[in-house]
Amino acid sequence: MVGREAKIPNLKFEADLYSDGIDRTDVTTNSVAPTDSIKTVLSIEGKISIGISKLLQLIPGPIGTEIPNLLGIDLNPIPFKWTLQKYEIDTSGPLDYNASWRIYETDNVQSFNPIMILKAKKRISKITAKVRVTYELKTSILSDSQFRSKAIKVPILPFI
Repeated sequence: MVGREAKIPNLKFEADLYSDGIDRTDVTTNSVAPTDSIKTVLSIEGKISIGISKLLQLIPGPIGTEIPNLLGIDLNPIPFKWTLQKYEIDTSGPLDYNASWRIYETDNVQSFNPIMILKAKKRISKITAKVRVTYELKTSILSDSQFRSKAIKVPILPFI
């Protein structure tokens, strides 16, 4: 709810799981969603033309002036494209008690909805998660501020 004039270019959402079990690994995530999301970004694109007959003019003497007229060696434009792989969402935490999602420079921050499917030992009767969010707030070209919320304890089991 930052308004139109502000953006959140980076966000990290963390969920740290705890239970009433003996071991910290008695409750873990079985899977998380959304998972890693990578987009391809175009960096450079263009065409290269090579005209060899023009280079022959650099040969000294009368040979250099006549050879380009006799030999017309030009290669057609050669297209090239260079792309990069860029993360939009970087997820960690499947099969662990710490889950986190890092979201980079994308509009997905506005509609981000993390989901975890948990795996717990049978003896577990209480599960909580400490959740926290760290985000960068950009209100203008010159203004960048980073914020980190306090960890909030969220009950998961038993359902309240």
